[in-house]
Amino acid sequence: PYRLEAAKQGAEKAGVAWELAEDCIRGGHELQAIYQKLGLEHARSHSSIDGYDYWTIVDVSPLMPQGLLDIFWRPKRSSPEYFRQFNSATVLLLPGLSSDGRDRILVAGSKVSQRVSCSNFGREAINGAKVSWDVVIQGHVRARGTFKARIPQGAVTPIGRVQFAVPALSHPGEMKLRVSIDGTKVHNEWTFYCFPERWSRAKLAS
Repeated sequence: PYRLEAAKQGAEKAGVAWELAEDCIRGGHELQAIYQKLGLEHARSHSSIDGYDYWTIVDVSPLMPQGLLDIFWRPKRSSPEYFRQFNSATVLLLPGLSSDGRDRILVAGSKVSQRVSCSNFGREAINGAKVSWDVVIQGHVRARGTFKARIPQGAVTPIGRVQFAVPALSHPGEMKLRVSIDGTKVHNEWTFYCFPERWSRAKLAS
């Protein structure tokens, strides 16, 4: 460990503005939050796994920043609300999503079809559940739907499918797919990135 003043001096010596160095730290926290979600959802999607132990709740030293919270027990990128989506007794999952993100990049007009599963290790089954989903692009709902499901307790169960076409876009945008069980606090969301349809007359300039 070293003092903040030493870190600032090191950044200055390297010709890096301190604001940029801080952005790198925040970027590391953002990447950590992404992998927290990927890792725990992957674990929850396998019915053969009896449980997991998240490592760790807090950074154990400044040189080992793997904790959910920093060394002073403050949240980093993962808020309680964010972490609860995929680390609760009952969790909604998209088991077909790749872990490398190759299916998170979409072009306008492309068809999306994702299986929805539920890892339910709460106290009881959820019979007659109404599952709602919507697609939000730049703050606007562009598609939505519902389906009914029976969700047993103590299992990972396929419960339905979300299907939609990516709408026409004039600019690249971030898309959120949100899924929830009506009448409960169970919900989850996933981020995709959408781009306008390729222009057939576009060509590289020489």
